[in-house]
Amino acid sequence: MAAPNSVLTSIIINGTEARQATVSAATLVSNPAASNRIYKIDNLMATNRSEIPTDITFNLVRSITTATLPTSTAGTFDMLRTATLPGYTFINLIGKDLQMALQEGDRIDIFASRNSSIDVTVCYTAIG
Repeated sequence: MAAPNSVLTSIIINGTEARQATVSAATLVSNPAASNRIYKIDNLMATNRSEIPTDITFNLVRSITTATLPTSTAGTFDMLRTATLPGYTFINLIGKDLQMALQEGDRIDIFASRNSSIDVTVCYTAIG
C-alpha cells in the first residue's frame, strides 16, 4: 500500500456524516484500506438532546501500520473516554484549533451510556 500523496492530489471530496450514538460501538467515519486517500477531520461534535446527562466515548481505531507511520501501531485509542455530557449541551472535540487525519484503514468509533440521546456529526475532507 502506497501512502497517499497529499501534495499532488487528483480529487478532493467534502463530506458530512451524522448518527445517533448508542450503547454499542458504531463507526462514525472510516477511511477504507487501499483508498489512496487521507481523510482530514475538520469538525467533530456531539450534542446531548435530552435533559439526562449521558456519557460519550470516541475511539480512533487504527487497523494497520504503514511505512509512512513507522512508530504508529494498530489498535484502539481513546480520543475522549467516558466524558459526561450534561443535558442539552454539546462538545466540539475537533475544530479549527485541533484537526486530525485518518490514514488508510483508520476509523472513528463512538458509543454512549444510553441510546437515542446523543447526536454526533463529523465534517471531513477526503484528499487523494
